[in-house]
Amino acid sequence: VMSRGKRPTAKEYAAKLRCRIGAAPSPALGDATAIDMRRGWMDRVVEIVDQQLSDGQGWGRGLLLVRTAGADAPRPTAALVWFLGSLCQLLPQSTACPSASPLSRFVHRALAIVQAVVDGAGEAPEATWRTWRALASHMRNEGGWALRLVERAVVVVQRQWHWAVQRGCPRALGALTTPQGAGEYLRPALPTGLAAPGVPTVLPFHTFTYPLDARETRLISHRNALRVAFTTLGGGAPWLPAHVYPPPPPPDPRIRIGYVSSDFNNHPLSHLMQSVFGMHDRALFEVLCYATTPPDGTEHRQKIEREADVFLNCAAWSTQRIVEQIVHDKIHVLVNLNGYTKGARNEIFAARPAPVLVAFMGFAGTLGAGWCDYVVTDPIVCPPWTVRSEVRAERRRRRQQQHAQAQAQTLARSWQRPEMQEIGAAHSREMVERTASMSISATDDASDASDAEATYPSSGGGASDDDDYDDDAAQQCDVLAWDGGELDPEEGGEQAGEASADEWVYTERMIYMPHTYFVNDHRQGFREDEELRDVSSPEALWLAEQDARYRMRREVFPQLADDVFIFANFNQLYKIDPTLFRLWLRILERVPNAIIWLLRFPAAGEEHLHRVATEWAGEEVARRIVFTDVAPKHMHIKRGRVADAFLDTTECNAHTTAVDILWSGTPVLTWPRHGHKLCSRVAASVVCATGQGRQMVVSGADEYVERAVEWATQASHEYQYHRPRRPHILDPDPQTGYVKHRLCHGPAMDIRLQLFLGRDVSRL
Repeated sequence: VMSRGKRPTAKEYAAKLRCRIGAAPSPALGDATAIDMRRGWMDRVVEIVDQQLSDGQGWGRGLLLVRTAGADAPRPTAALVWFLGSLCQLLPQSTACPSASPLSRFVHRALAIVQAVVDGAGEAPEATWRTWRALASHMRNEGGWALRLVERAVVVVQRQWHWAVQRGCPRALGALTTPQGAGEYLRPALPTGLAAPGVPTVLPFHTFTYPLDARETRLISHRNALRVAFTTLGGGAPWLPAHVYPPPPPPDPRIRIGYVSSDFNNHPLSHLMQSVFGMHDRALFEVLCYATTPPDGTEHRQKIEREADVFLNCAAWSTQRIVEQIVHDKIHVLVNLNGYTKGARNEIFAARPAPVLVAFMGFAGTLGAGWCDYVVTDPIVCPPWTVRSEVRAERRRRRQQQHAQAQAQTLARSWQRPEMQEIGAAHSREMVERTASMSISATDDASDASDAEATYPSSGGGASDDDDYDDDAAQQCDVLAWDGGELDPEEGGEQAGEASADEWVYTERMIYMPHTYFVNDHRQGFREDEELRDVSSPEALWLAEQDARYRMRREVFPQLADDVFIFANFNQLYKIDPTLFRLWLRILERVPNAIIWLLRFPAAGEEHLHRVATEWAGEEVARRIVFTDVAPKHMHIKRGRVADAFLDTTECNAHTTAVDILWSGTPVLTWPRHGHKLCSRVAASVVCATGQGRQMVVSGADEYVERAVEWATQASHEYQYHRPRRPHILDPDPQTGYVKHRLCHGPAMDIRLQLFLGRDVSRL
C-alpha cells in the first residue's frame, strides 16, 4: 500500500478510462486492459478541463509583466513595482520574527531586481537580466502569483503581531484594543485592476471519479481556492478590516479549537464524528462548534450540541458575523470539516480569523489553498511523494547530493596531480570520501537551519542566504521563489524540469495519524445487535453472529441457495467505472455460484448496468447482478453482515460505507488504484487499521480478480443441529424442535472472525 510502484503516465491512465459505459463490448473480458478506444464523452470532458486550466493560467496577464514580440524577457509594470513596494513596507527586512524572514528577504530582493531592470532599461547588466528572467519565470499565473503572495503576507503580518504580543511589546499589546494601534499590522492589498478568476466547470468533488492526473486534480482545487481567496481578499468582502485579525492570547492553559461545518446533522460526517467533540481532553482543549445549517432534530445533532463546550447555530449568519465571532472567541486552531463539499463556507477560512487552519475529514483531497495550513491524514491515503513540502525537500536533497558529488569529483581530480601521488592511493580515497561526507553534512545542516525558520506552516521554509550551489539556476530558484523554494501549484513537468512536477498534489502540510485518519463512531453509536448482548464467551458470540447472519440472509434473499457466495457493493452507482465493472463481470464468469448485490442508488442505474452487463458478458452473468433498495442507516449496517465479501470501488473508494461494512464483520476487498487520489486510498487506510490489511488490500486489477475468486471458490459451509433450551435467534424446526446452524468456512470467513471478535479493540 505504501509503495509508489510503477504508475502509468497521465495519457496512459486516461486512455484506460476514457470510454463510455455504453460502448460496445471488448472481444474478451479476460483481458484486463481490453477497452473500447472509441471516442466518448469522458474524452471531451478531459479535453475541456485541460483547455480551461490552460486558459486560467492567463488570469491577470499583463498586470505585472509586459511581453513584447522579439524581446527575450518580459518587462515589469508599474503595478508590479507598487505591489512589491507595498509589501516591503509591511515586511521589514530586519525582524526578529522567524516566520517573517524568508518572505521579507524575497520581497526586498525582488523589488531591488525589478527597480534595477526599470532604472537600467536596456543597459542593465546581464547578471541583472538573468536574475530578472528567473524571477519572472515564477509568474506563470500573474493573478495567482500575486494573490498567493498576499495570502502569505497576511500570515506573516499576523504572526509578527503574535510574536510581538508574546514578548510584551507595548505597541503590539495596545493594538489589540485600539484600532489606531493596529495600523502597524495592515492587511496587504492586491494590485488594482484584477478581475475575478475563472474556475473549471469540473468541480473539485468531480475529480474523485474523472480520469484526471495529479496536476489536473491539483489545479482544479487550486483554481477554486483562488476564487474563494479573491472573493474575500480582492474587494468582495468590504467588511474586512484594514488590518489583519489580531492573534488570540496564548493557551492558558487550554487550546481553543473551533470546528466549522454544514454537516452537524443526519449526515455521514456526524455519523462518524458525533463522539469526537466530547472526547477531547478538557484539561488541554476547549471545543467550539459553528454549525452553518439549521438543526434537523436528529440525535446526531443533539449529541454534538450537548458534548461541545460551545455550540453556535450560525445558519442564518453572514460570513462577516461568523468570522467576527471566531475572532471574538479567540480560536487558536480552526478546523474545516467541509472543504469543497455542499454547504461549505470556505470564505470564513480565507479571511483567516485564526492563526492555524486545518482541514479534516470533509473533503477527500487537496484544497490547494493558501487558507489551509494542514490536513489531518495518514501516510496511506496521502503518500509523502504526493505532498509538496516532501517533494520540495527531496529536490533539495537531490541537489545537495549532486553538489557534494561534484565537489568530490573535483577533489579526486586534484589528487591525481603528480605532487599528490606520493601520498598514496588509499589515503587519497579516504580523504575524498571524508570530504564528500563533510560536504553533504554541511549542506544538510544549512537545510536544517533554513527549515528551522519555518516555525509556522504557511510562512515557508526559505532557502538560506548562505546557500552556495554551483548551479546558478538552482540558487536563483531558491532565492527568487516567493515562498522560499516551495513548489508552485501551477508548475508542470516541462516548466519545472522535474519528472515529479506532475505527480505531487497536496499544497498543505500533513499531520499524519499513526493508524488511520478516518474517524468512526460505530462502537458508541451502532449497538443494534440486541440478540448478541447477553452472549458472553467468544465462541458463543461467534455462533450467535453466524445464526444472525443466516436468519437475515434468508430474510433479504429468501430464494437464494445456501451455497451462493454473495459479493456486495453499497456505494452510489456513480463510483462504478467501466474498468471496474469489467472486473466484476470477470469474477462472476469465473464463479458461477456467486452474485453481486448492489443498491438502487439511484434507481435509474439498475436498468443501465443490467443492459451493459448483458452486452459485455451475456444474460446469464447479468442475471446475477442483484439490486435492492437503500435502507436506513441502522438497517444498512445490520444487513451488511449478509454479504460474504464487499467488492470496493477503485476510482473512488467506499469511505463511510467501508467502515460500516467492516463493523458488521464483512471483509472488504480494495485496491488503492491511484497514488495521487486520496479518495481511492481511504478503504486501504481503514482496512489496514483493522490489522487485516494484507488479506484485504491488493495492488492490481488481476490480483483484485484473483483474490475475489479465491474467497468465493474456497468458501464452504456445513450444518449443525441442536435442541435449544431457551428462545433462540433461529426458529427451531416445528416437527423436530431442532435448530439448524449454517457454519461457514474459508479465507473470507477467517477474516470475518477476526474482524467481528476484534472490532471493539480495533485501531479503526
